[in-house]
Amino acid sequence: MLSRKREDVQKRHELIQRLRRKPRFTLGQIALAVGLADHSSVLHHLNGS
Repeated sequence: MLSRKREDVQKRHELIQRLRRKPRFTLGQIALAVGLADHSSVLHHLNGS
């Protein structure tokens, strides 16, 4: 069983991936949609940093 925090991270990652497949979303818009600070946070999240 995964911890609550890990489940939240996985759900956020799945949402980011879905939004990245839609060309109308910029990284900044994705960051706002998932509650991250900015576009670089999205990149760090996708890279597993």
